[in-house]
Amino acid sequence: MLVAGGIAVPRCLPTATDCGPFLTAEDFYLRVKHQAGPAACGGIAGLGCKAGEYCSYAPSAQCGAADQMGTCARRPDVCTKEYRPVCGCNDQTYGNACMAAAAGVSVVSEGACVTGPTPGACGVRGGVLCKADEFCSFSLAAQCGAADHPGACAKRPEACIQVVQPVCGCDGRTYGNACTAASAGVSVASDGACAK
Repeated sequence: MLVAGGIAVPRCLPTATDCGPFLTAEDFYLRVKHQAGPAACGGIAGLGCKAGEYCSYAPSAQCGAADQMGTCARRPDVCTKEYRPVCGCNDQTYGNACMAAAAGVSVVSEGACVTGPTPGACGVRGGVLCKADEFCSFSLAAQCGAADHPGACAKRPEACIQVVQPVCGCDGRTYGNACTAASAGVSVASDGACAK
């Protein structure tokens, strides 16, 4: 006999229907060894990893762009010297994926990082930062990155023609044309002058 809630009931299995009215969850339990998977990291909450770990992103997650989550992975202590270059999420080239992981950097692509415009999405949480001679260019549909719509790094033009086709920049200022906005490092929010 078991005593549950002050009432004596016959011993029964937790799945038996006649035990239901008498037993509560606290009256029986199972010991289960908890085997947690890798911890989540990145995302909108900016979750970090423990010491000795780094946030590893799947290739489709674009280094955490658009609030994509990664998983915490252990930094390797030893790597081979095999040369299979990869581009890290920090826009640095590493000799191989293990060397990037040892530096605490997830891999964005196979091969050396490309020169020119910065690869990856910009203007979103966890996205890449454009270089000093670049700006984050958004399509008109991206609404200047609203709701984490990504942009792409583009070179700032060094010279623009003097054609007057006013555009409203993502900074709320009116520019003479799209080229002068880009030269100032600002993406176009809409055609025409900004509303006052």
